[in-house]
Amino acid sequence: MWVAGELDSARYAATKMVQSDRMVQRYGTRQSLLSDDKQRLLIEERNRFEAAKKDLTEAVKSSFMAGHLYFRGRHTNPRDLGSTFFGALEAFGNRIAGELYPHPTTYTVLEKDILYLIENAELVAPPPVLGQERLGILSLDAGRYEVSCNGRVPTDVLAYVRELPGVTGATLLEYFGKPPHGTPPDVLRAVVVGLLRGASIKVEIPEAGELTSVRDEGARELLKDGGFRKAKLFENTRETLSPRDKNAICKLFKETLGVDVAHDNDAIANAVALKFAGVRERLTNLGERFRRLPRDTAYPDALTKLAGALEACRRDRKVEPTVLAVKRHLPALRDGLTLLRRMESDLTDQTLDILRQAEDVWKLCWPGLEALGSAEDVRAAASAIEAHLKTERPWEDTVELMPRVELVREAYRGRRSAVLDAHAAKVEQAIERIKRRDGIERLDLDQRHMVLRHLSEGAAANTDDRSVAPPLEALEALLAGRREAAESKSLAQLDGLLDTPTVDVALDFNGREIKTEGELESFIEEIRRLILHQLRAQHRVRLK
Repeated sequence: MWVAGELDSARYAATKMVQSDRMVQRYGTRQSLLSDDKQRLLIEERNRFEAAKKDLTEAVKSSFMAGHLYFRGRHTNPRDLGSTFFGALEAFGNRIAGELYPHPTTYTVLEKDILYLIENAELVAPPPVLGQERLGILSLDAGRYEVSCNGRVPTDVLAYVRELPGVTGATLLEYFGKPPHGTPPDVLRAVVVGLLRGASIKVEIPEAGELTSVRDEGARELLKDGGFRKAKLFENTRETLSPRDKNAICKLFKETLGVDVAHDNDAIANAVALKFAGVRERLTNLGERFRRLPRDTAYPDALTKLAGALEACRRDRKVEPTVLAVKRHLPALRDGLTLLRRMESDLTDQTLDILRQAEDVWKLCWPGLEALGSAEDVRAAASAIEAHLKTERPWEDTVELMPRVELVREAYRGRRSAVLDAHAAKVEQAIERIKRRDGIERLDLDQRHMVLRHLSEGAAANTDDRSVAPPLEALEALLAGRREAAESKSLAQLDGLLDTPTVDVALDFNGREIKTEGELESFIEEIRRLILHQLRAQHRVRLK
């Protein structure tokens, strides 16, 4: 308080000013009706008014300078602070301002500076006012900016919220706007958004519900005066992620996805939104390639768990549920992403082709070789192929598989080729037998062709050494039956063309035993009787 001293000079000057002012008010409104002398007197009165006003101003200043200043029970002489009124006033104001606001906040925070905390997941090139040297919302750690909120104002605000859970923004503005704080509203708004970004507090806004992150819907209401005043602030006592969790998650993104992520919840949630959709697409593409592997190959459990973890982490758009899901599924994400990256490099077209050939050889070629018997080296190669295909990850270490596949395949082709060559030779022998039959020389060329085509065409193998059908183990018997049927058709057509009745006599003596010479004679006699019966009936006999 400033108490004035001697007031006589001020009172005298005020009296003169009031007298002059009344004269001017009385005659100034009808100046045009006054005579010249009276108009001159009115002008002089106005001049006296201005002079009296200046005298009053100086008299008031002098009166205050002659008085005393009081603040918190302390007395101060104004002339000790300055020789002029304004000099003393400024000095006294600076003195008491320093006592009222010992740590004044002199920074100005623009709305775009606060928006930086909301819109930027990666804290690159932040506004200087948010840095450690000023508000202390952000700090530089190992070359990256992190939300630390360890400045004086953020620390004071967080302590006040802890003391008064549910305090409103309006109360916050009132409390920190008074001494000893004197914090401007824009600074308080920035600090609250920073504390929310750093997961130190949670905010309840009537129109938006509970906010645990600046990325939650409704966070921008804090930029509005009405929304900020209505907001209720609580300390976020539930630690979503510990520093150890954040380090592990950021390490996961760096090592498996090549992404540097800031150590705060919003940056982690943003990285999930940006990167996990691409991982899901990569996993789908790998699944399509996996279906080209041998059918018995089991889909890796790590990739199944990775698909579930990706779904869980992307289910909720809010920050807190997202980062908690990442923390919960961190082992599945780490194992799955590591295996995904490895399988993407291992499952090349060449690898898939080798495994397809190996499966074909094992399932289609080896059973026939095994049934007919094979060399020891072929058997060893087949066993190695089987063991490799039954491993949990057959796509790995396929370099040594191809020589074994080639060995089994060549053995198969060689065995099949031998059966086909033998069949072709026996068909030629059957054709030669038909050509030597009595009466065939009486046939013309077309008739001969009709007779022989049953063997040349009907007994054809219709397969090659590379085919897998008919199976190797059944091929020889199948071709033998085909040759026998074709030869029978040729002979029947030949008999029909020569008009020679021929009877097929089947000698079904399979399994019959002959022990003595007498039994042999009886057997021969039985055959003789069967054939003579047909010959006496003027039939030709064909034994079967």
